[in-house]
Amino acid sequence: MVHFDPHNITVEVSTNTSQEGFIEAIFSDQTVRKNFWVGTPGPSPLLEGPETVKTGSTVTYSAQQAPGATRYQWYLPYPFDVQAPFDYTSTNWQVPPDAGRNTQVFTG
Repeated sequence: MVHFDPHNITVEVSTNTSQEGFIEAIFSDQTVRKNFWVGTPGPSPLLEGPETVKTGSTVTYSAQQAPGATRYQWYLPYPFDVQAPFDYTSTNWQVPPDAGRNTQVFTG
């Protein structure tokens, strides 16, 4: 159910479902649409990869498919950089942009 007036938008969703949804705002010169997941996404996917690594090496990590996920974002030990190709002279961990479920990272 959506209630709209010129200054406010209220969106209510059913909690009895788990599926993709969206909010769309239509202006005179553009339409803005934001997709989101409604409901509980389920358990966190299993992550695979080494827990202990050597500094300055390239290692592979992967995640199981998460129900409803359309993209993945990796967070590495701080500080880390998102870049490709890897800068093998850097002391920071690095992950390529748009790494997906399976990715190689540089351990800085």
